[in-house]
Amino acid sequence: PSTTKPINTEAITAFTLVPRSVKNMLELITKSAILELSRRGENKQVQQKTGDICVAKLSFKYGAMNSGKSDTLIKVAFNYEECVLKIAIIKPSVDTRGASYVYSRTGYQRPVDILALPDTDIEKAIKLFINDNGIKKLNCILIDEAQLLSRQQVEQLYRIAKNDDISVIAYGIRTDFRTELFPGSERLFAL
Repeated sequence: PSTTKPINTEAITAFTLVPRSVKNMLELITKSAILELSRRGENKQVQQKTGDICVAKLSFKYGAMNSGKSDTLIKVAFNYEECVLKIAIIKPSVDTRGASYVYSRTGYQRPVDILALPDTDIEKAIKLFINDNGIKKLNCILIDEAQLLSRQQVEQLYRIAKNDDISVIAYGIRTDFRTELFPGSERLFAL
């Protein structure tokens, strides 16, 4: 009669984990290399060599008043800079709270890089900001109170994300007290 040996489940588990851990290690190394090249402003070269398409996008993070949007923006800015990535913070000048700072209810504050007037051409303002600060690669644009932007300014931010490969994260509220969309919010939803 034939006897069957019990299956060594530890060996099978170890074998199945090896490919996954190797894959994770390779992904980590690739991400680290892309991060380092992005710091140097050479991310486009990585995309061409690896065939990867890194598409920047325009994101709208919305919430009710006092839900912590400005606090989140400040934390995101900190995280980008901790990774030695370059950011720009924009705030519409119509928002007079805090003058040229983003303030959170928790007491944190952050200076604004571009205070956008209603007729400010954001594409030109970003190019000027990049040139004035000697930035090789701007990685992200963060916007506080995005609902106060004009439709044209939102269109400009969309073009920046698509044409210049700069991620744009806009924070704001959807509607006013009458539950009507702000023009900036409406355009952000449409895009």
